[in-house]
Amino acid sequence: MNKIITIELTGKGDTYSVVTLPLTPYEMLDTLDKLRMTPQHEPDWEICQHFAHRELHDWIGDGSVYELNALCTKLTELNDQESTVFEGLVEMEKQKGEHIIPMHRLLDLAYSTGQCHLLDEVHSVEQLGRFAAENGFVPEADDLSDKAFELLDFKKLGDQFMHGEGGVIVRGGYVAQDGDLAQDVWKTLALTPRKPDYAVLVELIAPEPSDNVTLALPATAEALTKAMTLTNARNLSETPCLCLDCRAPALRDMITDANSLADACRAAECLASLSDAELPKYKALLAAMEIRDLHEAIELSQRLDDYILSPEQSDYHAQCLRTIRE
Repeated sequence: MNKIITIELTGKGDTYSVVTLPLTPYEMLDTLDKLRMTPQHEPDWEICQHFAHRELHDWIGDGSVYELNALCTKLTELNDQESTVFEGLVEMEKQKGEHIIPMHRLLDLAYSTGQCHLLDEVHSVEQLGRFAAENGFVPEADDLSDKAFELLDFKKLGDQFMHGEGGVIVRGGYVAQDGDLAQDVWKTLALTPRKPDYAVLVELIAPEPSDNVTLALPATAEALTKAMTLTNARNLSETPCLCLDCRAPALRDMITDANSLADACRAAECLASLSDAELPKYKALLAAMEIRDLHEAIELSQRLDDYILSPEQSDYHAQCLRTIRE
């Protein structure tokens, strides 16, 4: 998933966490754990760094971190053309004289890219004027000779055309609105974090990227067979996959690095077997012991009774963990 923005979150007491958005559902829940907060609470946030859509800098208005995460998630789903359109829509808002753009409005814009058209070959007012004259939008220019055509004031024509459409020119081209923009998208989104119905979410890699399959684990034998058939996979061990989300986020990269559906299934069974009370201890252990190997991480889940957790420690990742045997 592409990086959009890095923020610092502050929670209860002296807890804080620096995260890069968008966060997956389990990553958001894990972050709230570190902040000693529940999904019903909204931590304060502050922007640290932009990785994409820098046009938003200094323009993001008030909103919850859940709205911000939903916005970043949507932005990662946009292709290059749609991203340019979104930049154009943001520029249109700026030209209205607003000092900030409310988060709910930015969400509406991100979901409205299909209501605009983009001329990606137009990067100046003069080019826009020439486009308008060459494509029948300036009737007076239709019957001109080539020589007379080149005498036209393309900058003036471009200004008139852009003003008439209410369009803007951004880095990726000329953007203008075609239809009504989305309204109150936030009301249709499940913004409050919820525990997903999977322990691990993976994407099975097919020979053609368009044939990739998303699979929730643990899965039934039938679901596994169907997913493998769709991706032309031979067996579990030889089925490559990427981990999209994971009940213990520290295992996400390990599962991806293993690049095997068989290992992903083992990790999912391990995580699904942990109770809600055991999970914080397991996540803290993974952090404290700096485990990087998936098989070692899975084996560790069988030894949780050898450790105790001291949740009163302020730093989640440095919570006091010691063996009972000591």
